[in-house]
Amino acid sequence: MPNIIWRELMSRNVESAKQFYSDVFGWSFVVEQATDFAWGDGPGAYHLIQSGRAIHGGFLQPTLPAQPGWIAYFGVQDMPSAIARVEQLGGEVVRAPFTVKGIGQNAIMQSPTGVVFGLTIPSYPDAPPSGLFSADMILTAEPEATTEFFAALWQQDETEEEPPECLLPPSESPQSEGWVPVVQTLDCEVICSKARQNAAQAIIPIADSKPQHLIIDPRGHQIVIQKI
Repeated sequence: MPNIIWRELMSRNVESAKQFYSDVFGWSFVVEQATDFAWGDGPGAYHLIQSGRAIHGGFLQPTLPAQPGWIAYFGVQDMPSAIARVEQLGGEVVRAPFTVKGIGQNAIMQSPTGVVFGLTIPSYPDAPPSGLFSADMILTAEPEATTEFFAALWQQDETEEEPPECLLPPSESPQSEGWVPVVQTLDCEVICSKARQNAAQAIIPIADSKPQHLIIDPRGHQIVIQKI
């Protein structure tokens, strides 16, 4: 499976989420009107993440029942072949391919262990910006099976990006399955301090070769920070 080219946060309270990530990470947001979303909500506001004068992802507030949290989109060249590969490995289609004007064709998938992710053929020519997000993680009650699934997807393409690391969710986590983006930072302690000041539910150190912390924001969304 090719690289992750887009990350999207679905939140029941976008304005609250925007305030937290603005105060803690210094992100700003550009609001645009989109014609459709992952869950078929129809037209509505889409809040683009801006950092370093580049757009790195988006926030949306779904009107249909959907699990709040992050979703990652993988860039593909052939949508039917990509979907067939996911299904061959035991995954399933959550939403069949749909087109968003100015963005491209998307489809929403789910792994056999319940991890939701997206496939996309972008219509815009620009390469995804780098520098904000690092390799993603997945919190899952079945880390071995989830790792095997995504590793099998990665084996089909020539890419330098490694499959996401799969971890058991901590007891404080509000989700048993969830995609968690990793944000690089020069100073984890500064970010953790700002998160505490802005009412983060929990800040949990993750054992790794580099200092990492899982932050659960006031709305229950999860993100990992990693020291550069």
